[in-house]
Amino acid sequence: MILRVFMPLLLLSTFGCYSFKGISIDPDVNTFYVRNFETIASNAPPTLGLDFGERIKDKVRSETRLQLNTTEADVEFTGKITDFRVIPVAPKPGEQISLNRLEIRMRIGFINNKNEKKAGPMNVISVTSPNFPIRRIC
Repeated sequence: MILRVFMPLLLLSTFGCYSFKGISIDPDVNTFYVRNFETIASNAPPTLGLDFGERIKDKVRSETRLQLNTTEADVEFTGKITDFRVIPVAPKPGEQISLNRLEIRMRIGFINNKNEKKAGPMNVISVTSPNFPIRRIC
C-alpha cells in the first residue's frame, strides 16, 4: 500500500508542487537510501538520473522524518529512466509561439529491508510536462 501512495507522489513531487506531508510511514522505518538512477534513454541528458536521485533525496529529507543512510537503509529506491522525449506541439489558431511537451518515462522500485512483503516491484511511471515555448539558441 505504501508503494502505491509513496512512489507516484515521490516522482511527481520532484517535478511539481506535490508533498509527502500527511502520508503514513511504518514506525519501524527510520532510514532511506536512493540508488543512482540509470539513464538508458539514449536522448536524455547524461546527468538526468543523478539529478533525479538527488532531488528525491532532498525531498524525502525535507518532508519526512527519514534519515539518509548509505550503508544499511531500512528502505531503498531504485530506478531507470527509460524514455525521454521532447514533442513539438502545434500552435493553436491565433498563437505565434511554437510549444514543446516533455515526456519522461521511468521504472521505479521500492525495497523495504525491514519487511520484504512491503517491497514493491519496478513500476512504470510517466511524467508529462505542461507545454513550454521553444527557445532559440543563437
